[in-house]
Amino acid sequence: MAHDLGFSRHAIAHRVERGHWKRLVRGVYLTHSGVPTRDEWIRAALLWGGPDAVLAGLPALRLHGLRFDFSDTPIVLLVARGSTRLSSGRVVVRHTTRLPKPRVVSGHPVASPARALVEACLLITDLNTTRELVATVVEDGFSTVTMIGHELAEAPSHGGALLRRVLMEIAAGAESVPECEIAELFQRAGVSGFTQNTRLYDRAGRQIGRGDVVWEELRAVLEIDGQAWHIRPASWQRTLRRHNRLELAGYAVLHYPPAEIRRDPVGFVAEVREWLNDRARQLAG
Repeated sequence: MAHDLGFSRHAIAHRVERGHWKRLVRGVYLTHSGVPTRDEWIRAALLWGGPDAVLAGLPALRLHGLRFDFSDTPIVLLVARGSTRLSSGRVVVRHTTRLPKPRVVSGHPVASPARALVEACLLITDLNTTRELVATVVEDGFSTVTMIGHELAEAPSHGGALLRRVLMEIAAGAESVPECEIAELFQRAGVSGFTQNTRLYDRAGRQIGRGDVVWEELRAVLEIDGQAWHIRPASWQRTLRRHNRLELAGYAVLHYPPAEIRRDPVGFVAEVREWLNDRARQLAG
């Protein structure tokens, strides 16, 4: 801290006014006129938090190696209950009786990915951002749904509603943002009887893959195809082979890209409902 290093208030103010220094956190200053780097922000936050502070939130997930856009996000610090440190500027200080044993990553004390994720999600107010972040953490192997759930159970109830909802969606089978959105659309429209990420079998009982959204009684599969389905030849060929295997096994298969679903969700639901009704009539006839 600047005062602890012997700088008077006047000396600090003079350097800030002349643009030589820049205040990042209360009592912590950047001693050059350039734009602070991500690491400089983290070091400033930890200086403010004190020797026992632990980094959490999105910056901690970045240090763990998560590929996600963390630009200009709050820096979450976990400090022991009873600490006098308070939030300052971009730094959000959380007082806790469960101060985690930190992992040292790039020289910084960092919470586990599960704890860092939960602390991050307590600040996120957008459902799809929460879905994307959780899906990335789980799919990239940084944590498991069970570990995240344990951390969430111990977290403050305020602010955790979106994360609880996303974990319930994953538990129900949805593994991506589009799959969560589709399940929500169908539930609101009264389209029922489906499962997600369901194992599919041919007539001899051999597993031939998984279906994104499956109506097992109708042997109907709805596939959500991302952009790669359209622009990458290898991916296109794999999709065609998979489609053919499903058709040969007696499944009816329908493909939709996420962009089309978001562009006209009402029309999408109507088309799927009509397709399911036609499929039921085919099987009944």
